[in-house]
Amino acid sequence: MNTPFQPVPIITQFFTGAANRGLHCGIDLIPQGTGFYRGISESEKDAQNKKRLITEITACIEGKVSYSGWIDGAGLTVAIDSELEEQIIRTIYCHLSEIYVNIGSTIYEGETIGRMGNSGCNDIHLHLTFVRNPSGEARFSFSDANLVD
Repeated sequence: MNTPFQPVPIITQFFTGAANRGLHCGIDLIPQGTGFYRGISESEKDAQNKKRLITEITACIEGKVSYSGWIDGAGLTVAIDSELEEQIIRTIYCHLSEIYVNIGSTIYEGETIGRMGNSGCNDIHLHLTFVRNPSGEARFSFSDANLVD
């Protein structure tokens, strides 16, 4: 699969996920007040899911949207490229349920870019990855949670 992501130095890599499913590139985030699903009742899980699905995702840093759409395994995804200390930092937000921004749009820190979801996966969460100095086209695989050549 070809996408506009280049496998170059990853800032976030090999962290365990929110559901502790193993090591993968990026960080899995869930809203405050929700927790892991293990050991909770179905009604508690439903309440957590409702809270997660209404959680709006905001940009962590100002930049320009370089990708907005679907990636197999990552679901609805937004990538924002930002200049930081003479480098480009690409912030990638995955598994969204809705996207509010378009490619080419300038986004400001704190601006809402979408809503948390579970597109491309089972659990409702935000998968967040930072890539330093991306360029060119490459394959980006979320099925095994690794960047591939």
